[in-house]
Parts: sequence; C-alpha cells; structure tokens
Amino acid sequence: MYRKINSRVSSKKIAKLHFKIGLILVLFFALLSVISFIIIPDIKKVEYESSTLLAKRKPFFKSKLLIIRRVEGTHKNKFLKKEPYDIIPITNELSIARDTLKVFLQQPLLINKPIQVAVPLNKVLTKEEIKSHRGEIKTYIEDNLVKEKNFLLGTDKLGRGLLEQILLGIRTTFKVSILGGIITLGVSLFISSLLTLSSNKIRSNTLKIFEVIKFSSPLVPITVLTFIVPPESILGFTFILGLSITPWVIVSLNKKIFKIQKSQLIESTKSLGFTNGYILYQYIIPLLFPQLIKTSVKVLMIIVIVEFILSYLGIGVTYPNISLGYLFEQGRGLIGTLNSTHILIMPVIVLYLILAMFNLLINGMDKVQPS
Repeated sequence: MYRKINSRVSSKKIAKLHFKIGLILVLFFALLSVISFIIIPDIKKVEYESSTLLAKRKPFFKSKLLIIRRVEGTHKNKFLKKEPYDIIPITNELSIARDTLKVFLQQPLLINKPIQVAVPLNKVLTKEEIKSHRGEIKTYIEDNLVKEKNFLLGTDKLGRGLLEQILLGIRTTFKVSILGGIITLGVSLFISSLLTLSSNKIRSNTLKIFEVIKFSSPLVPITVLTFIVPPESILGFTFILGLSITPWVIVSLNKKIFKIQKSQLIESTKSLGFTNGYILYQYIIPLLFPQLIKTSVKVLMIIVIVEFILSYLGIGVTYPNISLGYLFEQGRGLIGTLNSTHILIMPVIVLYLILAMFNLLINGMDKVQPS
C-alpha cells in the first residue's frame, strides 16, 4: 500500500516537473517570437542581407558585407536608413586605387581561386563624402559601409541566414496554430452549446455525423479546400485548418458535457426548475473549463503537425511567408549535396522542441489534474 502511495506521489512530482518544463519552453518560444518581430519585421531584411556567394555555409560562418548603392531601383531601405543598396560579401582585404575600390569577394563553394572586383567609388560614396574624407576614404568605408555578419545556423541555398528564417518560421507556426485554435474552439463551443440546448434526437443524430467526419483524415478536406484559397493567404489557410479539426473537438467536448449532465449537481438543478440555458452557462461551461484547456493544447499541437506536413507538401504556407514545413521542404531538395545537412536538420529540431513542449504540458495536466 505504501509503495502505491509513493509511486503516485512520485508520478505527480514528475508530472509537475514536465508541466514546468513545458511552461519554460512556452515562454522561450514566446520570447523568440517577440524578438523576431523586433529584429526581423519580414523576409525582406533577410533578402537584403543575402548573396548567392554565401550559399550553403555551415553554422557559425562569418562574413563581411560591403554596402553598395544601387544605381537602378527606387525602393527605400528602411532597415539601415540609407539609400537603396546592394550587399557584396567580401574578405578582409580592401584597397583604394584612384577612384576605384578593390575588394576580394567571398569565395563560393568549390572555388578556391580568389576573385577580385573593382567598384567605382561613386557607387559606394557620394561626391560630398569623397571630398570630405579625401585621404581617409578606406578608413571611412571600413567604419561605415562594411559590417560583419554572423550566420549562427549557416545559410540556405540562396545565401539567406537560416537563423532568421527559423525565427520567422516559429512566428508563423505559432500564428497559424493560435489563430486556428481560436477558430476551432470558438466554433466547437458554439455548436456544442446549441446541441446541448437542442432535443436528444437532434443531438444524437448530429453527433453521429460528426463522429463519421472525425474519423476521416483532416488532410483530405484541407487538401481539397486549400486549392481554392490563394497560397499566400495565411488567414484563409488558417481558417480552413481550424474548421477541419472542429468535428473532433465537438465530439470530445460533447462526451464531457454528457458526463456533466449526468452528475448529481445538474440533476438537482433541473429538479429546481432551472432552464437548460441557465444550467449551460452557469454550471456546464464553468465545469468544462479544465477540459477546454487540455483540448486547446492538443488542438494547437495537431495544427502545428498538420501545418508542417501541408507546407512540406507545398499546399500550406508558401513564400514569401516562411514556416518550418516550408524550410524542411527547401532542405529536402538539397539532400546529398555539399553542406546541406544543417538546412534539413535545423527545422526538424525546432519542430521536435515545439511538439515536446505540447506533450509535456498535456502529460502534466493529465497527471496533476485528471479529468
């Protein structure tokens, strides 16, 4: 008997530990999402600081970037607050010869020969800057127009920083899962409330229909409906994704509602003459809150998995929006090529951490507060 009690206590302690770790991961990913909003407004910043010369670099790669003014183009650079520009990856060697800036480019993969290019100074500096800094132009360029960029997770096949794209992917994944979860739970709770207030015959027949729909894979209706929605429409895709999971949630909630209705508390309130609507909003829904919390976590996990699969298949989140599934699909096409392992593995590791977070939360809630 003591062993059983000790095992229960230890299992509860483990469950509480799982729940705490899950909450820490929630705060960690929430912090990453907030940071990504600040440092990476959208994919444009990643595109501006990319170059095909930096393609498929391994993690912790460093490079110096030279800012070159664009002769053509009228778009404004809101990130560095300068004129429109191009980025050229260069090495440490930089020299001035008359009105020309000579630099060595970062060598692309499989090319060992140094590549030197000559850039006219009027593409780097204005006439006023050239006059005012005559004699110290090289120092001025190194201090103001050359910056060092650290690619902590390496780059993809187009030379874009993988860390920035993963931050964007985390943000998009959570945006889709949270909005989809709100849609799913809102519609499910509304329909469940209507079924609770309806007659037993209507309720049983409707639930039978949802039972049949529930057993069909959510990928089928999503795949069919996604072709109607524009690929770049995240809101449309999220709406379809949320609705596709609704039948499963409706069936789950109604099973819990049915148990609550059979409890002694609800039977006594009915005997006192309270209406079904009053009982629903004053007793059933508050008693349903623990189930709603657990269901919401499960719904978020399901949406993350389905979004990853659909984006990997090319019918979910697509460019210019970035998701973990999209990044995995981009990495899959590079299997077997040089320096491509990190491009494929990084999104999978992040997805694993997100799913582990949801599993820890669910395990903690099931053991600490069983339904």
